[in-house]
Amino acid sequence: MRKLLVAAIALTVLLAITGCNASINQGSTTATQQDSTVNTGETLPILSGDLNDQESNPIIDFETLEEMQTYAEFTFEIPKEVPTEYSKLSYYSVWDYVFRVSYKNSDDEEILFSMSDQYADPSGDYNEYSNTKVETVGDVPVKFSTNSDDNTAKCLARWTVGGIRYSITGATVSQATDMIKSM
Repeated sequence: MRKLLVAAIALTVLLAITGCNASINQGSTTATQQDSTVNTGETLPILSGDLNDQESNPIIDFETLEEMQTYAEFTFEIPKEVPTEYSKLSYYSVWDYVFRVSYKNSDDEEILFSMSDQYADPSGDYNEYSNTKVETVGDVPVKFSTNSDDNTAKCLARWTVGGIRYSITGATVSQATDMIKSM
């Protein structure tokens, strides 16, 4: 009886593996995730398209902000002010859809500013947070997610302006608020 049970389990695992490979090889490579924007509630795709068309390295580095803006097929803003200790800058895109500015300090801590006209959440941060609140910064509703009630805790900030979705990760709520106000 035990040998029969082991054989049945092995056969089930083998069929499951074979079935997964068959669906991958049959071209079912379209992936779509959904999320909602903060201010409109509309549902937008995060990722869609034929994954076989993606290049092997999704990162494209840019030497300057101007080079990244020229490459992007949409117009975006970045903060004019960032915390002074975050002086090392780098510019890059992920899959040609998400454009990012990385600000690093001397301890290599990073504040990541991301924007996209195609992804509902360009942050790439899909963690669960214990505290989420929407606050108006200037005239823009911004969704802040943290694991603390303290404004000095690191947060994820997300908002939409003119069809462009923005996010900041790695900054405190007060730092992110100041960055958003400077746009």
